[in-house]
Amino acid sequence: MRNLSMLVSAVASATILSCAQPADQDPTSTELIEFEPGMFTSLTRDGKADLPNATVTARGLDTSGYKAIATRWASGSFDVTRSNAPAAFAWPVASTRSVLNRAGTPIRLSSEVYEHTGLDIIRNSEADSDVVTSPVTGRAMLTDWFGGDLIADDPAYSTVLSIWDPTTHLVIQVMHLNPDPALPRTGFFDVQRGQVIGKLAEIQIAGGRHVHVNVVDAKQMVLIDPVTVFPDYVDSIAPKVKTAYLLDAAGKRFTKLISGPLDIVAATFDRDNNSPRNLEPASIAYIAKDQAGNVLGQLERCKLSDAFSTLIDNPNWTIKTSTIGLVDFGNAASEMTGFWPNSDLGNPERTFRYAVTNLRLVDGHCSVVATDRDGQINVSDTVSKITVQFDIWDGRSNRVRSTRTFKR
Repeated sequence: MRNLSMLVSAVASATILSCAQPADQDPTSTELIEFEPGMFTSLTRDGKADLPNATVTARGLDTSGYKAIATRWASGSFDVTRSNAPAAFAWPVASTRSVLNRAGTPIRLSSEVYEHTGLDIIRNSEADSDVVTSPVTGRAMLTDWFGGDLIADDPAYSTVLSIWDPTTHLVIQVMHLNPDPALPRTGFFDVQRGQVIGKLAEIQIAGGRHVHVNVVDAKQMVLIDPVTVFPDYVDSIAPKVKTAYLLDAAGKRFTKLISGPLDIVAATFDRDNNSPRNLEPASIAYIAKDQAGNVLGQLERCKLSDAFSTLIDNPNWTIKTSTIGLVDFGNAASEMTGFWPNSDLGNPERTFRYAVTNLRLVDGHCSVVATDRDGQINVSDTVSKITVQFDIWDGRSNRVRSTRTFKR
């Protein structure tokens, strides 16, 4: 059995640790990892001191499986140059319109953290049908999630059915699939839109069975946010800002204004029309002014997926400059509840805490500052009040504008 099987079984078990935190912070424990190809980023070895994330670790960027599958299509005499035809794929699980995670969801499991890179479709009840159907008519193939051929002992949870769409030339990847026995295990074959392609794979977590969907431009080697190309996904609800607070250079949380270098953190979430849980925002902007109207910090709309959407090796990507480096996990430990063991995944009320001052737009590309001193506003003793206006969008460009004031 490949090492992948051990990773899948690890989804159901983890060792829980704890660490003391300052009095005004939530106690922090560690949680469990669901291994998926995606963006994994260390928060303990990045030299940052202003986020209270010392108890969590992670891994480097890994979208190699997505790339390997896309490469097989690109090298298989298929036209993978995206056409001008609009993409409108069919929803693959008829019994639900609910999602567990979207592209960009920051997740904490066990002592590790990562940012999710696709769309997880999950049932609201295990009594609902677990049948998965093809989102499009096209050519298909079955692989493991590293892009290799299936072998006899591959668990269904690691199986991917990918489909090349002859209209848009995009590649749709459906992961965590127990494939229909009638489908060929090797080579390319035809599927029809709405055809049964399998069932949700077992995951050994009650209520946790789901499919993970990616959409790939295999010519440009970029991920496309699935919520933009599945019209049956309904999200007409704008995000919300639950609260905002400040972090000093040591990562200590404050709700009143103090002097010195400070991060501004927005605790925010989004909802769609059918999922009974909070989801992540897609873009953030802010402006912070003092009592005289002087601008202390400012950011135009910053698209968080910029850090992980490319499948091409990026020499400019580092652990320090990934978007996960701006998430405050230390103050979110109390959210580690719900059906998913040792994780915030199963908590329907989870919020996502972005240190917005750590974000920058560089040549139109959203990134995170490499050093703390570049990711804070500096507040002098003469500043008696700061007002922060947040603009936050979801993947369907629904926007909320929220203003918070910090006084001494």
